[in-house]
Amino acid sequence: MLKEWEIDIAPSTMVSELSMGARQLVEIARELSTGGKVIILDEPTSSLTYKEIDHLFTVLRLLRDKGYVVIFISHRLNEVSNLVDQVTVLRDGEKMATAETRSLDVDQICRLIACRDMSELFPKTEATIRDVALEVKNLSGEGFRGISFQVHWGEILGIAGLVGAGRSELIRAIYGVNEKFGGEIHLEGQRIDIASPTEAIERRIGLLTEDRGAEGTFPDLSVAKNLIVLKMEEVIKGLFLNNQGIRQKADSLVKKLGIITYDPYVQIVSELSGGNQQKTVLGRLIGSRPRILLLDEPTRGVDIASKTEIHRFMGQFVREGGAIVMVSSELDELLGVSDRILVLHEGNFGGFFERNTFEKESILRCMMNV
Repeated sequence: MLKEWEIDIAPSTMVSELSMGARQLVEIARELSTGGKVIILDEPTSSLTYKEIDHLFTVLRLLRDKGYVVIFISHRLNEVSNLVDQVTVLRDGEKMATAETRSLDVDQICRLIACRDMSELFPKTEATIRDVALEVKNLSGEGFRGISFQVHWGEILGIAGLVGAGRSELIRAIYGVNEKFGGEIHLEGQRIDIASPTEAIERRIGLLTEDRGAEGTFPDLSVAKNLIVLKMEEVIKGLFLNNQGIRQKADSLVKKLGIITYDPYVQIVSELSGGNQQKTVLGRLIGSRPRILLLDEPTRGVDIASKTEIHRFMGQFVREGGAIVMVSSELDELLGVSDRILVLHEGNFGGFFERNTFEKESILRCMMNV
């Protein structure tokens, strides 16, 4: 089966030892073994390297050429344009258009989805960049070594790198989730030691985790309770939760983040769309009144309209004096909203780019160390 679909994996290999891309190819081979002729992929490239995406697309084109039907769901419009033969655009549960891909460019697809041009997808908010907020000196941990950088108040610092470059591990170590092996962290010039997320929250540092399903939400709790969980002490009256206090705080955050829910006190967060779940997690962070945000893939798997809203919120946060460190696998996103970009390669420092020197090909080459 693996040979038939040109998947170069030994059948005896444990799946737990495979990369995310290889696991997805094994899933495809398994599903095809049932004899079905239709395969549906929902956001299959969100955790893949460029090489793995190329391999996946090669397999999907092979399936198409052998007569299979492939349905490919993605928010990455460039991938849609490069892969599919026909595109159907949905907005708010309604079909906007169905057309041959060659008759629609990326800007046209974007306008159909979100009523805005591609240029509006990554809005850059100009903010006054002030003193150094957070400084990392020669920090090492599992997956990264000897990393140094500064992020200033009013600044969005992007972190680029291929999957496995150590980006998530770096910000999780800063937040106190992952162990640090060496180096220093300074907050407003004062050396600090953050040993746990509780200490990070006390220092008004917030983390948006990469995996909102497993780590970012309490899926069986209401939207409102997810929003206020970091401020639980403010909504406790005696031995009980103060429902009026929850309602006041949750209503404010629902409005501020534009979270679409039929009733935040009844609807559980797992029933929301991916974009609204992400905005709920962001709302919870904002409710804790952080000064520094560590955002790991803040727009992964969300619709274009939500993506733009999240970017505008990020702009407002730094304009009001906050600081953001953002990890993203979407280079266009980093180029659009960052003031500076730090590149990591296989856990090591790869390079630094100022906004006036941003050039997509140069940053890609730095990411791949070529």
